[in-house]
Amino acid sequence: MRFEPWHSTETNTANLLAYYRGFARALHTASTGQLLGAADWQWFEALRALVVRCADAYQQERPNRERDLRDMTSRLLAS
Repeated sequence: MRFEPWHSTETNTANLLAYYRGFARALHTASTGQLLGAADWQWFEALRALVVRCADAYQQERPNRERDLRDMTSRLLAS
């Protein structure tokens, strides 16, 4: 998994969103023929759920960043 720095940019967020969406698509289309036991399937489903949660988190973060940038710009222009 990748670590996003605290001082990330909108570009980082967009890149990480694309990364996790691609990862989720790859897991969705991956061959599961080698998953033989219940533990294999549990691991695979847990990994897939984690990746989807990461993609959702970055998707939710984008509008917040855009809003924060608009607010900051408005404050700077008002001063």
